[in-house]
Amino acid sequence: MTNVQWATEALGRDIAPEPTASEWLNGGRWTVEELDEAEVEFAFQVDRKGSLTATKTDGSARTVPIPQQLARILVEHKQRSSYVAPTNFVFCTRTGRPFSQRNIARALRAAQFKATTPAGEPTFPALHVLDERGELVPPPHGAIPSMHSFRHTVASRALLAGESVDEIAFLLGHRDANVTRAVYVREVADARRRRCVDRKWSRSSRTCWVARRSTDACPR
Repeated sequence: MTNVQWATEALGRDIAPEPTASEWLNGGRWTVEELDEAEVEFAFQVDRKGSLTATKTDGSARTVPIPQQLARILVEHKQRSSYVAPTNFVFCTRTGRPFSQRNIARALRAAQFKATTPAGEPTFPALHVLDERGELVPPPHGAIPSMHSFRHTVASRALLAGESVDEIAFLLGHRDANVTRAVYVREVADARRRRCVDRKWSRSSRTCWVARRSTDACPR
């Protein structure tokens, strides 16, 4: 199994270090992987020529936690890898070079094409549509998840789960929380509404419980 295939399999098991997976897959080096502390530090990026460059903004340089399960998988991956020197890339080609984003996108799309449901049906039917000549039709833009859409999914779910905008901005590597609010304005509003509804429901439930204990007259 190649490194990219391993990485996309990890993503399929929902344990990859999103919201930074695409950065990590084509830029992470063993020197920045704190496996014992289950953290990953992002201090640079790889440009289109495969050279290390500074991150886009100061906010992009950061240290983010990863699940202990993923840390253990990384240890196993390192034991199988031929490139384990401090300056080697965690995910690399057979010659030790970093993967380009195009390499990663192709591997992800190949995994999505092969993916099936428990019933044996394609997980992503849009990838299997044929035209009148029997050739595959390119799916509409946005119809199939990408590395960047994984990032959006994690951020949206975190907001709806009640995580602070400041914390999500840090995990995403945004310059400041205002950037996050601008990008996820709908999710931020939805999260606020949900918290408001939860608070109101909690108060009404307590009031109803007290009324039922005292008079048993709370409407059902």
